[in-house]
Amino acid sequence: MRYLALAIIAVVFVAGCTSTPVGEPVTIYRDARVWSGDGFEKRAFAVAGDRFVPLPRGGPGDGTVVSLDGQYVIPALGNAHHHITNANDGANELFLRDGIYYAWNPNTLATAVDDETRTWFARADTYDARQALGGITEPGGHPEKLYVDILAKWVYKGKDLDYFLGNAFHFAVDETAIDAALDLLVSQQADFVKIYILHSEDYAARRDDDEFYGRKGLNPDNVDYLVSAAHARDLPVVAHIETTADFRAAVAAGVDALMHLPGYTSEKTVEGYARKKLTADDAAAAARAGVWVVPTYNLARAQYEKKAADGEPVAQDLIHAHYGVQAHNLAVLHAAGVPILTGTDADIGVHKEVSQWIEVGGLSREDALQAALATGSHLFPDRRIGRIQPGFEANFLVLREDPRERFAPAEQISMRFKAGQQIQLPAPQP
Repeated sequence: MRYLALAIIAVVFVAGCTSTPVGEPVTIYRDARVWSGDGFEKRAFAVAGDRFVPLPRGGPGDGTVVSLDGQYVIPALGNAHHHITNANDGANELFLRDGIYYAWNPNTLATAVDDETRTWFARADTYDARQALGGITEPGGHPEKLYVDILAKWVYKGKDLDYFLGNAFHFAVDETAIDAALDLLVSQQADFVKIYILHSEDYAARRDDDEFYGRKGLNPDNVDYLVSAAHARDLPVVAHIETTADFRAAVAAGVDALMHLPGYTSEKTVEGYARKKLTADDAAAAARAGVWVVPTYNLARAQYEKKAADGEPVAQDLIHAHYGVQAHNLAVLHAAGVPILTGTDADIGVHKEVSQWIEVGGLSREDALQAALATGSHLFPDRRIGRIQPGFEANFLVLREDPRERFAPAEQISMRFKAGQQIQLPAPQP
């Protein structure tokens, strides 16, 4: 696939380019605790230009030495599922303040991403985003209701179905429509494709039933062709899923990533969570297929907290069953070696999502942190990011505290560096 080929090319090219760039002054950072991939090690590291470089044997020469006084150095963070990736200084400050340098937007209007937007994201001092543009679904399927009935009232005022179709989403009921939607996305310069697989085990019953407007998606029989056709156009494919049946259909079709996991939404009964529980075989299939997943599990806690604040608390047995499924799914996927990425579908910062994984008992603190720090390298596999090593892009964060003990980047970051340069942000508002 395109991403794998690009990643291999990048590795081969940069492997021979780890010497100090000619004419670039070297900055040596010493007295640091540097993330090694599975823990922290006390060592120095060097930066020249926009890259990490080998420590010079004779010192920095005309460069400088900076003591980090025992602070913690980690790769920049990523949000693999966020829908508001605006190209302006306000959004940039919010992302960078939380240490989020890399983002994927899995559904947005094609008209919101023009050449000026792409040029803005290409700057060294902005967060980096890839956009799926409009997702592929069927008439009446998600996200039609979201845009036409909800966002048209509050955000895109006065807009109707004709405005959103081919812009925020595409209908594809057969191979001809699939090809047309994909060709349009290619012409719109989509970076990847999002497909909607919702309650696929009940597709026939939901397809023509208005009761399920907004709670259905693609015909599962069309998913294999859709994914194959997208890959033939060099477009990675991510899937919105709800149930274990959706998970299996998406993985079997060869998608590259899952933008939710079963268990991200609530059920009305304890028994309902049985449809959300993955098996070891499910996890093994995802691992073999090279699929990475974005749980968005903190959405559940946010929902429960809102209900409690509104005086409508949810029964504890339902919450316990819900979090139990989340813990199980995280654990079984991690045990199989499936990459788990941070993504929120809501907040910009990913610390609450990481905390949710830990608090429900799905991942240890160390494993959750490791997943968070590896997210960026999955989102931009054609680049050398995610490690504090010679040849990699010098995109890193300096933290005052050990993130294994408490993961709250916005509160802990003392310095931010992107492309080797320190980023200066305005003082946070009280």
